Amino acid sequence: MPLKLIVGLGNPGPEYARTRHNAGFFSRGQLARRHGGTFRSEASHQGDLAKVRVDGTELWLLKPMSFMNRSGGPLHSVAGFYKVPTESILVAYDELDFQPGVIRLKQGGGAAGTMACAM
Repeated sequence: MPLKLIVGLGNPGPEYARTRHNAGFFSRGQLARRHGGTFRSEASHQGDLAKVRVDGTELWLLKPMSFMNRSGGPLHSVAGFYKVPTESILVAYDELDFQPGVIRLKQGGGAAGTMACAM
């Protein structure tokens, strides 16, 4: 099943903007810029959302504007609204066990794939 939604986890607010914990936010921002997407605030989904086209495939990028431990609500809201199956979701987050600059993609081990990265 093709990828349809990438969720970049982080924490909202200027005090977290340049912290390692926001690696998921940073990576989604880079992907949006690279593919001409612009994030817009979606209050109904409690997050910032962008749509991009990568290799001919439409892809949603989400930055939940809740704290990381509450990001399931915005993810569920967007996935439900756009009818994105669990198998088509990738979650990007920081991983303290990785050296800065390392990214690992993984499928399985949970409800969906994950992309762990370190800044």
